[in-house]
Amino acid sequence: MTLEQLRTDLDSAKTGTNIAMVIFDFLTYANIENKRKEYPLIVWDIDNLTGTKNLRAENEISGTMAIDMYCMQLVTPEDDMAENKLVVWDDIEAAMLTYLHQVNGLSHVSIPNLTEIEYEYYPAGMLSMERELGVLYKSIGLQIWC
Repeated sequence: MTLEQLRTDLDSAKTGTNIAMVIFDFLTYANIENKRKEYPLIVWDIDNLTGTKNLRAENEISGTMAIDMYCMQLVTPEDDMAENKLVVWDDIEAAMLTYLHQVNGLSHVSIPNLTEIEYEYYPAGMLSMERELGVLYKSIGLQIWC
C-alpha cells in the first residue's frame, strides 16, 4: 500500500462520522486559514510516522506503522470554561471513536492497538493560534496490507 492509498483510505473513513476534515501533516494544518477549516478535524502526523514492512513477497506488501493523530474542535471562550471544556472533549472522543472504528473496518487497514491507545488532552491555544481544544492519540498502530 502506498502512502497516497493510505491517505485516500483514511480520508474516506470519515464518511458516516461527525469528522468534517482529515489532514495528513502538521505543516498543511498550520497553513490552512481558520476560515477554511471544518470541525471536528483530524490531523495524522505523517511526518513522524515510523514502522516496519514485510517486503518478501513481490505481490503483497504488508507492515505496521505507528502514527500520532490529533482531533480538534474550534471552541468559543465559553466552551473553554472548565465544565464546558469537558463536554467538548467528550464530544471529540465520541467522534474519534466512531472514526477509528471506521478506519479499523477498511479492507486493507486494521488497528491492532485499538484496545489500548495512549492519549493526551490539549486546551485551547496549545496546538494552534485558534481556539481549538484537542486530543492527541499517540502511536496509533496501523497494520496495512495489499
